[in-house]
Amino acid sequence: MKVLIIALDGLEFDIVKRYELRNLRQKVYGKIELNNFKKISTPFIWASFITGLPPEKHGVDSMRHWRSPLLQYARKLSVKLGLRRVKGKGRIAEMLGARKTYFTSEYYRKKKLETIFDLAENPLIINMPTWNAEDGYGTPKAINELSRRFLTTKNDDLERRLWEEIWDNFNRQHERNLKLIGEHNESDLIAVYYHTLDTIGHLWCGVEEKVEEAYMRFDEAVYQLKKAAGNCFALVVSDHGMKPVGRYGIHSEHAFYSMNINITLEKPRIFDFKPLISLALKAENLEGLEDLWNRQVVLKKLSALGYW
Repeated sequence: MKVLIIALDGLEFDIVKRYELRNLRQKVYGKIELNNFKKISTPFIWASFITGLPPEKHGVDSMRHWRSPLLQYARKLSVKLGLRRVKGKGRIAEMLGARKTYFTSEYYRKKKLETIFDLAENPLIINMPTWNAEDGYGTPKAINELSRRFLTTKNDDLERRLWEEIWDNFNRQHERNLKLIGEHNESDLIAVYYHTLDTIGHLWCGVEEKVEEAYMRFDEAVYQLKKAAGNCFALVVSDHGMKPVGRYGIHSEHAFYSMNINITLEKPRIFDFKPLISLALKAENLEGLEDLWNRQVVLKKLSALGYW
């Protein structure tokens, strides 16, 4: 059956629960603990979700990497040796002509890492970090610059302009995504990513009216995406949540997931969803997926108890 993955950067479990947002919660929802990650950072976590591997096995440790394999190896070695704090190394390399590039699908292919997208016959992948996102996250540079200015020189006019720019960008992105999903109805796996809630969380996590409006909008957006995709297994997932620091916000130590089937996941990690996605692609319908998953759970438990 068709799989729809709605990847929402910065979606916070506690906020979804507080507002009782039924489209975001779906039938089953919960927390994903991130204690496997030394640093709660978008590229590490989405790479683990995509590959089904912990960070030390997939090798993605930043949004960009050196194009030269030798320089990239040297960078990782310098981190292990504690030389990362020595400033200016990268700048010197760039002055000598070295260049960095974003992690993309090509990285996984060269490393021969199987991803959730390789499990599908005809995937539609929209703006996924470390895969095909524009400028890493898909957030325009103008918004990033306004965000930086807002955090350094906060004023009301700038805040209003920034809020409007963020939602104008979201509306354009969302309309494009709905159109793409409609045009690729034959796709067996659709993955669509939004960075909007991460930006809003960093800038306004402690401002209740901003947070409520943003989460209400995304609850409606999830409904629209599911409607556009049609009959499917729908997985909503985030890479981390947000916790307030005054009126602003920083990453929380857990992520969010929800599904439109009634199954139990015991303390899931971000790289545990690949087997479920694989089963969903093989199932005929949601009822069949529930049965397949529950049979696997029972078989695993009985095997652990020594039944066979």
